[in-house]
Amino acid sequence: MENEQSKVNTNIWFMSPENKNIRQIKYDFDIMTKFPNGFECHQFCNPDTSDYYVVFFDNEDGGRYNTSAKWIAPTCGVEPTGNFIIMHKKWINREEHTVEMDISPKDFKAKYL
Repeated sequence: MENEQSKVNTNIWFMSPENKNIRQIKYDFDIMTKFPNGFECHQFCNPDTSDYYVVFFDNEDGGRYNTSAKWIAPTCGVEPTGNFIIMHKKWINREEHTVEMDISPKDFKAKYL
């Protein structure tokens, strides 16, 4: 389970069918509230550092279409439906932490997709 300390004042990206844009929101909630029917994830590792990005997405193909996730969904091997969350993770002193997003969506696409 996620350490509360690693959530304090940390922004993540949230994409939902209700909004056509990627929203940056505070990570101050239980991730299951965004995925009541469960989720899967896909990781994008940075080979130069000890950090990586995790994409969480609904485990439902029949969900509502998510316009803001159509760019990331194919790389994850799923349809762009339901909610998507992207977090930046980093290992600090042998502990995994969620840290600030330090890249723009445009740069993320160029580097990882």
